Parts: sequence; C-alpha cells; structure tokens
Amino acid sequence: MSQIVLVGLGPGNPGRLTRDAWSILSSATEIFTTAAQHPVLSHLPSSAQIVDLADVTPWPISPDTLAAAVQNILDLAIQRDVIIAVPGHPLVDEPFARRLLDEARMAGAVVQITPGVSLLEAAWEVILPGSPLPVLQVIDAHAFAAAYPPPGAPGFSPFAGTARGLDPTVPAALQNVREPAALTSSLARLYPPDHPAVIVSFVGEQVRTQSTTVAELQQQTVDGWACLLYLPPVDRLADLGGFDTLGYIVARLRAPDGCPWDREQTHDSMKKHLIEESYEAITALESGNWKSFAEELGDVLLQVLMHAQLGREEGRFDLEDVLRAVNAKLIRRHPHVFGDVRVSSSSEVLRNWERIKRGEGGGTPTTLGNIPPSLPALMRADALQGRAARYGWEPPGLEHLQAAVARLTSNCGDQRGEIGALLFSVVAVARRLGVDPEEALRRETVAFIERVESVLAALQGDPAFESLPEDERRRRVAAAFRSSPPESGRS
Repeated sequence: MSQIVLVGLGPGNPGRLTRDAWSILSSATEIFTTAAQHPVLSHLPSSAQIVDLADVTPWPISPDTLAAAVQNILDLAIQRDVIIAVPGHPLVDEPFARRLLDEARMAGAVVQITPGVSLLEAAWEVILPGSPLPVLQVIDAHAFAAAYPPPGAPGFSPFAGTARGLDPTVPAALQNVREPAALTSSLARLYPPDHPAVIVSFVGEQVRTQSTTVAELQQQTVDGWACLLYLPPVDRLADLGGFDTLGYIVARLRAPDGCPWDREQTHDSMKKHLIEESYEAITALESGNWKSFAEELGDVLLQVLMHAQLGREEGRFDLEDVLRAVNAKLIRRHPHVFGDVRVSSSSEVLRNWERIKRGEGGGTPTTLGNIPPSLPALMRADALQGRAARYGWEPPGLEHLQAAVARLTSNCGDQRGEIGALLFSVVAVARRLGVDPEEALRRETVAFIERVESVLAALQGDPAFESLPEDERRRRVAAAFRSSPPESGRS
C-alpha cells in the first residue's frame, strides 16, 4: 500500500501554516481536502489540483457515512500516495482524519501526520485573549447530537446505555457545528436555558465570535468554512441532573462543617431509612404518579450514596467499590448477553444464574439461608418458595389450602402453627396462580381502607350520627357494612 499524508492547514491565515505543511502542499500535484473553502488552499501553486472529498466520497460526514468515506480513501491509497489537507490539526479538529488514522492502522497502511495550529487554539485566542487553554471536553457536534437526542426525538434509543453526552461542569467545545439550532434540545438537557455560549466562526482568514445562550442557539446561523461552539462550565450545584452532583452534596453534608443531623448518622441508624424509602417508592409506583415515583427513587438512591460515603470515611469501601461490584456481577451473571452463552427461556436464565452463584461461592451449593430474614414474612415466604422451585419443589394446590383451613377451624392443636401453615399455603397457591402475594395483600388492604372510609364518611356526614350513643353508632356502622358488600373477592 502507498502512503497517506495528513496535513494540517491551520486556522486559516497562511502565515500560521507550518514549514513542513507548506513544503508538502506546494510540491503536490493532487490534494484531497475536507474543507475546499479553507483560505490557505488559494495560496498554493496553481499546479496543485484541489479535490474536494465531497466530490469523491459520501459527504457531509456523519456516523452513517464516515465508514464509507474512510474506506474510499483507503482503497485509493492502494494505487498511489494520497495527500489529504484538513483544517487545523489532523489529530484535533477533524473527525474524518481521526477515523482514517484508526482504520489505516488496522489495515496496515502507512500514514504521515504533518501537524498544524488547531482551530481550538485559534478560537481560544479570541474567546479569552491571553488566557491559557483550559482542559476541554472536545466532541464533534454531529456525533453529540446523534448520541444524545432528547427522549422521543428521532434517533433516541432507551437502550443506548449512554446517560450523558458530556459533563456540563467541565468547559466544552463542540466542533464542526453546521446548525446550532440542531444542538439546542440536546444541550437543554444539560445546561440551563440562559447558560452562556460562544459561537466561533472561521470566515476566510478571520476568526469571529458571537456570544449567545443555549436557548438562543435555536435562532442562530453560522457562516464561514468552519465553526465551533464553546460552553463554559456550570457550577456543580447547578448540574442537578448529574450523578456526581449527588455524591458531592452527600459528601458536603457529611463534612465537618456540614449538616449536624447527617453527620450523626451511621450505617445502623440509617437501616430503617433504606427500608422506609424503598416502601415509599413502591407506594408511589402503585399510585401511577411517575413524577412522585422518580422523586422517591431519588430518595432510595440517596440512601445508597450515604452508605457509600460512610464506607469511604471509614476506609472500608466507597462508591466505586459499590459500582465495581454490581457491574462485575451483572456481566458475570449474564453470559447470554455479554458472552457467547445461548439461552432459550427465562427459566434457563435462572438455572444459569444459580450455577454461576454456586461457582462464586467456591462450589458450595446455594441454600435457602441467604434469603434475607429482614424481609416481611409474606414476601420472604414467597422468595423462599421461589428459590425452592428452582430445585424442583412444586407448590401445593388448592386442596392443601383447604386442608389447612379445616385443621384451623377444628380448634385443636397449635393454632399459631396452623395459622402459619395456612399463610404459607396461601403463598404457595398464589405462586401456582402466578400472583404476587405481597402485592395482592397490599391491594386488598388499600381496597379495605377505601371501603371503610367510604362507609364512615357517609355516616359521619349525618350531624345526628355523632350524638348517638356508642352502642348505636357501632350498630349503624355494622349495618352499613352489611348493606355495602365488597366487590367479588374483596374484603
């Protein structure tokens, strides 16, 4: 294969072109370029033929066309040397050049890189003159918008697995901006509407800036042969959608000058809060109020962060240990997703899960003993029976439940034991019917509350009711319940 030469054209002023770049370009007879309007090209000897890559390969570059465009150049390089001139620096400013380098390396092609002054450097000289270039997040604008569309927008996938396109608490530069308005909805998920932004346009040999805001990008247009967008950082406490912000807040609350109540907490004192917040989240879920459910899930997440912070202070573990453990476990226990194992059903997944867990325990068979005893009794019975079913236990049928009722009503033997057997049998029947007994009991309890409150509200609406003797009030309440039977199967 011949040689591919990537040459950086710099930010536009011919005086900023490097000597090496000028030597290569001025002696070339054919130059491919990703920026045919770049002003340096007009200063080259007329003997050089300038070929716009848009004329010979898929363009403009996007995630869908990038691979084909790169392959076209690699195919061409098999026949002869190829010189490609790109704006700025080949390793900084041009996604096509970076992808070409990756593909060329895998193909064994020889690539020579001739650096240039980057567009980022030139842009920073006019954004904050005299200030050193900060640590920047640098991302291609098209790639950002494609990878981080708002929910419901074209291209949005809930299974992409990418939570955020960039960290708004770190200065960011979006390169190759063509339509600022196309970035607005994605940026609005990370920045407040009035957050400042600077559009930097390269027009001819000049570098121009335009100050705006994230919301106003919707009305902005750009000109010139290149454009980038600079976004200064937001304050950590303003990044309310950031996971790291929650970690920062928890650490701040626990700091010596933090909140006295939070500083008094221990793992033991917070146990009840973890349970309570979990149940509040379940209650919000069952209410169908998704905003409330999201808020309650945040409270559950807070408990995890608090325990991780306590572990960090004690030197026992930190949040990274928590995440490392759960990530490794999920990958390890899902070889049918992250490996080459094939499964045909969810029951097969569960069997594999148990086998993997036994391997994690050094080959010790998994028993029922690791079902948490702190679970509510009904939920724990269901979990125990579910675990036993994986080993072949079959839940008894309705006749077993009827026998348990008969033993209880015979008024002989250990009634507490018979009640326990009856409840355990109810759980077994529920499992056979595919019903979650904990949820079923919770729903029935809610229905009972609604019925009682309805009956009492009807009676207490009568002013004369409260003046009746206690026995008469109780008689009328009982009569009201009898005349207002529950729905079939209800209390």
